[in-house]
Amino acid sequence: MREGVELIRGGLELAPRIEPLWTALFDHHLAVGAAGLATIQRSETWPRRLAHYRGLFAAHPEAEFLLAVRDGRDVGYAMRYVEREAGGEHGDGTMLLETLSVLPEARGNGIGSGLMDAVDRAARRSGITRSAVEVLGGNSRARDVYLERGYAPSTEHWLRSEPPGTGAPPGSGPRAPEAVRAGLRRAAEERGMAWTVLEGPDDTWVTASEMVDLGCAVPGSIEAADLERSVSDIIAAGFWTLFVEIPAAPAAPELRDALRGLRFRMCTERLERDD
Repeated sequence: MREGVELIRGGLELAPRIEPLWTALFDHHLAVGAAGLATIQRSETWPRRLAHYRGLFAAHPEAEFLLAVRDGRDVGYAMRYVEREAGGEHGDGTMLLETLSVLPEARGNGIGSGLMDAVDRAARRSGITRSAVEVLGGNSRARDVYLERGYAPSTEHWLRSEPPGTGAPPGSGPRAPEAVRAGLRRAAEERGMAWTVLEGPDDTWVTASEMVDLGCAVPGSIEAADLERSVSDIIAAGFWTLFVEIPAAPAAPELRDALRGLRFRMCTERLERDD
């Protein structure tokens, strides 16, 4: 970390100090277009992000906040944790840089680089040689920074979230009977997709309380027409927030075109690096 900048490590006890730094990042995401998707009210983002962090800290013992302090003021933070396979041991897994935020007035002073360096050091201490980060769709400046640090595109997450026009609250969603869910799951699996339900709503975009994840659509194992049928079936069942993961560009051009035609937008891109 740069001279004059203190790095504080900790857990959820730092959450009150993290809040304004996350809100600043939310504002930045809006400023760069939020991937072209409808966003929630500013007052809603931190409670949802905090709930997300609570889940990560509960699930990942190595999760950590890194808080940068300059001249007595909190100016940036990173949140990191380790993705491990079931039964994974020391050295296994991927170091996830879950969040990186630096206040606008503090940028350009090496604070972001210092936070990323600290996360890299944590990976080395754990013997981990793979790192990953997810970048907001359209946030080209942040993407370029990670590419310069050796990251490379891996996968893209595409989102469609269109609330029904019935006046339903933006965070609401269906509670479809299990028989309906089972039928949708079987149909998706037959078409090469893994149908699962994620709990929402999201901390940035307008999404339902239940979001359907169709897993990774791999070229050659799924056709655009099958994707369209699955999306149509799911929407007909009352779900209105859907995710699909596809390989990063330039792979899967037909699937990418199909998703655009179905009114999906690329919400995040996962970048990975092997050290």
